[in-house]
Amino acid sequence: MSEVVIVVVLTIKDGEAERAEAALRSMIGPTHSEPGCVRYALHREVGNPNRLVIIERWSSDDALGDHYRQPHMTGMAELSDLLAHPIESYALTPVPAGDPAKGSL
Repeated sequence: MSEVVIVVVLTIKDGEAERAEAALRSMIGPTHSEPGCVRYALHREVGNPNRLVIIERWSSDDALGDHYRQPHMTGMAELSDLLAHPIESYALTPVPAGDPAKGSL
């Protein structure tokens, strides 16, 4: 199976960015320990503390599916009260171009 890249965009209510980041940080360590986790990286949009983005890379669809069933992922549900908008999530496949080492995540 081929790897899967996921981009998750969270738009947080004003004044709740620190709480949201803390909730997400609590999920990162356990996620990094999961089989099949190649990358799971939290980012903040430059100039917008209320927009958090998670860039994920999984070894397979099965590994990603297992990730969603992990106990530590209940933290995502706890974020619902902190969101200004519904979570946006995108599953991506690379479009090869240029240097293969630089042209994909």
